[in-house]
Amino acid sequence: MYRQFGNSAYRSGFAGQAHDHPSVARSGQLDALIALERIGARLSFGHNDEIYAEGDKAECWYKVISGTVRICKLLADGRRHIAEFCFSGDCFGIGNANERIYAAEAVDDVIVMRFRRGATEQLIDQNPMVARLLRDAMVRDLTSAHGRTLLLGRMTAPERVAAFLLEMFERVSGQGHSICRCRASTSPITSG
Repeated sequence: MYRQFGNSAYRSGFAGQAHDHPSVARSGQLDALIALERIGARLSFGHNDEIYAEGDKAECWYKVISGTVRICKLLADGRRHIAEFCFSGDCFGIGNANERIYAAEAVDDVIVMRFRRGATEQLIDQNPMVARLLRDAMVRDLTSAHGRTLLLGRMTAPERVAAFLLEMFERVSGQGHSICRCRASTSPITSG
């Protein structure tokens, strides 16, 4: 649910092309990114594995290294509502609640970095650039959510599906992946 951080561009990761630029090293971002990498733990999940469940304690946040993660909620009628897809470089699970209001699941084989909240807060206290990176990621996500809310409130169902497909196309192709990786599915976004 939280986009990538590391530079002002929307689609960058910890070790993306933007970080090869000398201005990143001069800005202090490189040191902040390295510091984040040091406090993280790399975890692997298989197809449909649960990363965290709704109601779990929210002691960590995550960054997708590879693969796709879905953020979802099980509805009272048994359907699963998908709130967001997170791709390589995206962050999710950042928040200040004590427990998770959504679940996170691996869509395919996924590698994530897990960052403990306490260690992140200590790092933020020591390194203001880390705070700026996280703040920028959250502001971008909030801006995106506001825009999406405005659009979805004024769209018909077919327009919402088209907007979803266009967003997924832009996100996947922006990472240099072929759109052929996206498979059309006959199952609805909210499924049972």
